Order: sequence, then structure tokens, then C-alpha cells
Amino acid sequence: TCLIHFIKRIKAMCIGEMSLDSQGKGFRVALDTNLGHRKGIFARSLNELQQKVTERFKLKIKPESINVFLEDGTEIEDEDYFSMIKAQSLLVVEIDGKIREQEKLKPENVFDQFLSLVRWSGGTSEIYKEVVEFLRQDFESKYSSISDHVANSSQDKCNLSSKLEDPDWFKDINTAAKTKEEFMYRNCQSRIRGYLARAEQQLRESGHVSGKGDQNSQSSKKKKSQPYEAMLFDILQEFRERLREKKYHGEYFERTAQEDLRICDDKGLFKCEGKYLAEKCDYSGDAKQAHEINPYSSREARILFSTWNLDHIVERSRSIVPSMIEAVKQVADKKVKSKINVDYFYSLMFTRQNLRLVHIVCHDKREHTSTKSATRTC
Repeated sequence: TCLIHFIKRIKAMCIGEMSLDSQGKGFRVALDTNLGHRKGIFARSLNELQQKVTERFKLKIKPESINVFLEDGTEIEDEDYFSMIKAQSLLVVEIDGKIREQEKLKPENVFDQFLSLVRWSGGTSEIYKEVVEFLRQDFESKYSSISDHVANSSQDKCNLSSKLEDPDWFKDINTAAKTKEEFMYRNCQSRIRGYLARAEQQLRESGHVSGKGDQNSQSSKKKKSQPYEAMLFDILQEFRERLREKKYHGEYFERTAQEDLRICDDKGLFKCEGKYLAEKCDYSGDAKQAHEINPYSSREARILFSTWNLDHIVERSRSIVPSMIEAVKQVADKKVKSKINVDYFYSLMFTRQNLRLVHIVCHDKREHTSTKSATRTC
């Protein structure tokens, strides 16, 4: 009886270890023939993944003959390496041999990698972070290759507008927009919404505004900050109402908008406005690499435009949001006899008074010094 009990315990331990080691992970999987079509596949091993790929994509090939790669071109050859891959990673299955045939820093290869970052990113800010990381090594060669690819492979179709006229421009876009102008309008709105979302997040993380589910946590701290929280909430609500009224300033990127509202010309050409301290862009290098772009001209140019940034001269995270908090504290503690100047903070956060469009090279991520202060209450 003791022996049987011991064997059962050993079996239970083994089964427990097996289940722990084989919990599996979910991955995003695409074929190299169509990176735009992906499927979510759960697998516990490389062999299981290969089997499921043949089934889900209805491939008439043997599972063991499938080659699987990471997004950067690294081939996954064994189970040990497979076990180290993070869940939700993008895996690319080689069908046409396109991955192995790519040459390092070949323009179309670099552009494909860049496009992959843009396609799978969850939002504009994430796109920018991933692109900067991708370009960090050997920036000049990579960005030059991407720009050359855009210039050499793209037929200028900026005079076309609708999806029917230029369907290739809309390739890989998940949008209901029927024209380029409508898409660019919404693209700008998305960026502006992002500024509001990140300001709210910063206020939550600093403890000045409660997030959902925070009601029962840090009650003493919350009681102390309640006056501040109420005032900050009112400011954010005012921001939302004004943004809705202004339609999130989508006209900045729309070439058919009123001239004094849009950043581009009537053809859709955008020019870099220079680093935050400069009066204008001072780039004087190769004409092919000039800091100007027309995202309306081609799909490639539209994608490359995602690296351009609407830069806050007075910085949002380092200056505007902290100054809002300080202004609220002064008013709430009655240190100043005034009210919060919402117009002022709105203009700094969302308007051209404090936003300038810059090429990735001119986007200075360091702390902006020698700029005007954002501190103001009335």
C-alpha cells in the first residue's frame, strides 16, 4: 500500500511538472507572403506551432518543413529557444523564401522591417518608440535606405484622393476612411487624443487623480488630495469638451483644411519646423534626405510620416502636467486668489501655440531647456 501511494505521489509530481513546463503561450503568426494577414495561435512547443500553422493557414506542406522566424529575421530552430520567446510575439512563417533572401541593409529589406513595426504597433507613441529603437543602431544607413526606398519605389500620386483612385495608398490600413484627407484627419486626431490620455495617465500615476479600482486604496492619501483631484478632474473634463468642440484638431494634417489651420500646403507637403529652440529646420545635408515629406503622395511616404513628431516646445510630461498640479495646489490651498487658466494649459497641450512638426532627426528627446515656463494660474 505504501509503495502504491509513493508511486501515485511521484506520478502526481511528474504530471504537475509537465503541466507547468507546457503551459504554452499565444503568438501572432503571419506568412511571409502576406504579413498583413495574421492569426492568433496558442502552442506549447515549436512542433505544435508548426502543426497548427499548417492547419490554420491550410498549407499543403509537412509541418516539420516549416521555418519560423522572429520579426527581426532570427530563425527559431529548437525547442529551447522557442521556450524563451515572449507571449504575443509576432512570428513569421517562411513560405516563399523571402526571409532568407533578404540582404542586410538592402533598402526594401530595411523598409519592410520598418513597415512591420508600424503595422503591428498599438499606437502612435508606441510606433515612435519602436522605430527609434529599430533605428538606434547604424541610424544613418538605415534611415537613408528607408528614404531612398520611398523616393525610388513610389510613384507620386498626391493628386489622387479617394480609395477607389489610389487603393495601394490604403493598403494595410484598418480604417473606414474613404479618402486620404479623411485618413490624415483621423490620424492627427489620434495623436491629439494620445496627449490627453498620457496626461491623465501621468496624473493617475502621481496619485493626484484616481483610476478605476483605486477607491479602496490609500484612503488617507486620497482624502488629503480630494480638493486637488476634483479640480484636476474638472480641468480634464474641460479639455475633453473643448477637444470635442474642436474635433481634436484633425485639420492640422488635412490638406483641404483652412490654410491657417493646417500644417501642410494644399498638396499635402509637410516641412520640418526644426528643433524646439530653433527658429526653423537647419538641415543642410543631402537634398534627397531633406526634412520634408508628402504622405499623400504614396503608401511608403504615408508610412514614413509616422516617424515625424508633433513636438511640445514646453514639454507635456516634464513641464505642463507638473505645472497644472502646482497651479491646482496653489488655488486649492488659497495661496493665490485666482482660478486655473484652463485656456492657457489647453493651448500648451493641444494647439499650434506649443506644437511644432519635426522630422525624427530634429526631435530632441532630451529635457527642453531655456523654454518659457508653463506655470500660470490665471
